[in-house]
Amino acid sequence: MSLSLAGQRAALQAQIKSALDASAQPANVYDYPPDSPQLNAVLIMPRQSEDGNYVGYHGTFNGTAGALCRVGWRVEIRCGGGQIDAAKAMDLYLSTGNAESVLDALLDDPTLGSAVQTIQIGGVSVPAWFTGADEARTWLSAFFDVDVSARR
Repeated sequence: MSLSLAGQRAALQAQIKSALDASAQPANVYDYPPDSPQLNAVLIMPRQSEDGNYVGYHGTFNGTAGALCRVGWRVEIRCGGGQIDAAKAMDLYLSTGNAESVLDALLDDPTLGSAVQTIQIGGVSVPAWFTGADEARTWLSAFFDVDVSARR
């Protein structure tokens, strides 16, 4: 088995996209976010995992046979539109028990179709407006920190 970061991105993207495409509020889901993603959007991006690294090659068992790597991902949700519409859309994406739930989509298969051993999801950030250089509100954003355990 080998560690494929591209495979993990693709598996995260596919699982979230599949769930949201079947909902009443689909979103564009990007494994490699473009410079200007079309809103509403979910972006898969690298981040530091719990051990402070993007990839911890010896995440368990001190690097012995059977060790799992730890990889940190950030799943960011961006909602466009007016203040109320963006907040309503964000509430659906951050809720649970509904077809638009990003958390439920991630937890539907914690192995991401056998691409990883398991995922661990922290809480979600407080939604906040991104403001561009012209001081205009651009999008409402919140993110999940996702740690993936995978074989190398």
